[in-house]
Amino acid sequence: VAFEARRPADAAATLREAIERAGSSAHLLTRLGSAYAEAGQSADAAAASGRATHLGIGGEAKDAWNQLAAHHGRAGNATA
Repeated sequence: VAFEARRPADAAATLREAIERAGSSAHLLTRLGSAYAEAGQSADAAAASGRATHLGIGGEAKDAWNQLAAHHGRAGNATA
């Protein structure tokens, strides 16, 4: 809800809490990366997306890798 309401910092806090309670998953970490990116926290966004790449399979992994590449591209790090 916070993410859709354009409150990325609130969304990130909610997602961090969900990860603490339920454990890491590719889906939650990818969403957390998106929330961090929307909040302007590019290093945290890349870190969350990077963690998601190790947990996902199939479409979840593809989404995480695409998001990680986008974070690096926005940061001007095309070779990462």
